[in-house]
Order: sequence, then C-alpha cells, then structure tokens
Amino acid sequence: MKAAFLILVLGLAAGSAAAQEVTQDPGADQARREIERAGYNDVRGLAQDSQGVWHGRALRGDTEIQLLVNEDGNVSVNR
Repeated sequence: MKAAFLILVLGLAAGSAAAQEVTQDPGADQARREIERAGYNDVRGLAQDSQGVWHGRALRGDTEIQLLVNEDGNVSVNR
C-alpha cells in the first residue's frame, strides 16, 4: 500500500513539473524566435533582467554562445 501511495505522489509531482515546463512566457518565446532567426539553435536558459533584456545560451555549430536580446528584438553576443 505504501508503495502505491509513493508512486501516486511521485506521479503527481512529475505531472506538476511537466505542466510548469509547458507554460511559457510570451516574451521568452519571442526572444527564442529572434535568436533562432539570427542563426542559433538549441536555445536555453532564457531569463529576463530588470531592464527587459533577455539573457540566454544557444549553439552556433558546436559552440555555445551567451546571448542577449534587447527590447527591440536585437540579438547580440554577451561578452
């Protein structure tokens, strides 16, 4: 009985985590599209700072690049 309860609890926790991953910020989606349009792929780690600039990482070929996307949608390398 305890095993069944544990499986149920773990299943609910996994379902909750999956639901959080599906919910996206429209701004993050737009930043991702701009980065991909600029020729990068495998975009991840997007986070917006207090000034509205999106920070993230993406691949260009096999090289991971730190990127910024400003409020106008301009993508630049974060140096």
